[in-house]
Parts: sequence; C-alpha cells; structure tokens
Amino acid sequence: MSSLHWVHSISYGTVKIIVKIIVKVIFRVKIEGMENIPKIGGVMFASNHLSFFDPPTVAAVSPRYVHFLAKEELFKGPIFSTIMRWMLAFPVKRGASDRQAVRKSIETLTSGNVLLIFPEGTRKTGGSLVRIERGIGLIALKAGVPIIPIYIQGKYKLFQSVTIKFGKPFYVAQDSISDHTKRGDTDVAVHMIWSQMRKLMEESQAGSASH
Repeated sequence: MSSLHWVHSISYGTVKIIVKIIVKVIFRVKIEGMENIPKIGGVMFASNHLSFFDPPTVAAVSPRYVHFLAKEELFKGPIFSTIMRWMLAFPVKRGASDRQAVRKSIETLTSGNVLLIFPEGTRKTGGSLVRIERGIGLIALKAGVPIIPIYIQGKYKLFQSVTIKFGKPFYVAQDSISDHTKRGDTDVAVHMIWSQMRKLMEESQAGSASH
C-alpha cells in the first residue's frame, strides 16, 4: 500500500468517525436496510438529495468506504480541495455533459468500490422526485453493478430525526448493450432507477404515516 493511500485511509477514517458522532448525536440519524449493502464488489448508491449534509452522512453510516460526485466549485482552493479528496469525492460539472466524470464513475464502480450518486443532480426539498440525469443511466449500464436506492427523510435540525433507508439492490437491464450504448437503453435504465427510488420513497413515507 502506497504512502499516499495510507494518508487517504487515515484521513477518511478520521473524518468518518467525527461525522458519525455528529450525525448520531446532533441529528439523531436512524438507519434502515443496512443489511442490503453487499460486503464486497462495486455498488452504486442512488439517493435523493435534501442537504449538503447528505454525502458525509451517508458515507459516515455506511459500513464501506463511499466515493461520491461533488460539484466542481467545491474543489476550488487547495485546502478545501484536499479535504474533498480525502473524503473520496471527485468533481463533476453541473448543467453540462461531463465525460471525464462519467468515465471516473464507471472506473470507480468496476474497480469494486461504492459510488454515491444523487440522480436528480442537485438538492431538492419536499417529498417528491423530479427527473433524473441521463448520465446516471449510462454509468449504470456501463458499470453493470448492483444499484441500491436510498431515501433520506427528515430535516438536519438540532436534535431532530433524520432517517436513511437503504433499499434492496437491483440491476438495470443490459440485454441490448453494445460498445455504443443506444439512447433507448439509457432511457430504460434511467426509468428503472427512478422507479426504484420512487418505490422506496413511497414505502418510507407510508411507513412514517402509519406511526
């Protein structure tokens, strides 16, 4: 193991412990469905996005190291950029096709890692899902890894409860994939991801309403 890898591991582990204590005590985060996370192999986490607290919170409660995409503006400046990379984040350009980020995402997944993606592309308040980015479908098709939908419910307010629910893993259909993935294939993948995320959201909301 390289010295740089050791530095990243120690830094990530330290940040994870600190964040986990914060979210457990201050935000009273509850976790459901942890058993759905495979212990090894590439996995895509597909989550709704309520707050900038979402990435570090999901990473802190996950039993595995979590890589994630973050808007490129967060990587400006040497200090903050270093912290983001310690957290295993890599930049993506919002509002434009970012082929480098897509390639990095596929490489991360096919190398056996966990990648957290927010398919809606930006933070959304409220309890609904809007359209998701087509690039997510392409990444899912090319990587061929299981996808775990995540639903985050609640508000990150002092001593209020936030629930993070990990759904059951699923795969997008890959029967018609070739070296040049067709637009129709990507649209099907996008719809499948959206449908599974919506299903988990509705189950979570129904469960909350019954209590």
